[in-house]
Amino acid sequence: MNRSEVQRRRSRGFTLIEIVAALVLFALAMGILMQMLGNSMRAARQAEQYSRAALNAQSLLDGIGQGETLREGATNGRLADGLVWELKITKEDPRAVLAQAGAAPRVPSSTPGNAPPAATPPGVQPPSVGGVVEDVPVDLFRLDLVLRWEDGRLRRQAQFSTLRAVQPGGT
Repeated sequence: MNRSEVQRRRSRGFTLIEIVAALVLFALAMGILMQMLGNSMRAARQAEQYSRAALNAQSLLDGIGQGETLREGATNGRLADGLVWELKITKEDPRAVLAQAGAAPRVPSSTPGNAPPAATPPGVQPPSVGGVVEDVPVDLFRLDLVLRWEDGRLRRQAQFSTLRAVQPGGT
């Protein structure tokens, strides 16, 4: 065989080994792509479930204490879309919550005679602008809500917590 015949034979097409190698590479790339797509869809479904749980939690928590007196205790139920909820209501000490949050009592922005406000020691009620100590009574309740649902073979849950201030004897 001369050189031109060898070049013609090579330029006719792909060999079987080249085709098999290309198919293997294509199959690997498709497998990786399908796995990434599956993970993305799973993450999107999870995000949708947590968003749905957050919306349901907001609806449940918004209705608590409306037209009724808040009391300590626990209750539970099931929503139409299969979410199971548990609510625990506990009474909190407002001063302890402020101390835990690291919040200092408010000091008035100005004092009589334009003197700079004095620092208020922790736990001491600062005087109002007129010099009178105001103590507004408030009952503080912590609402802890847990939502649970099934996600295939997995059990998922989301926890929500909020504080509700109520005047004593009020709703």
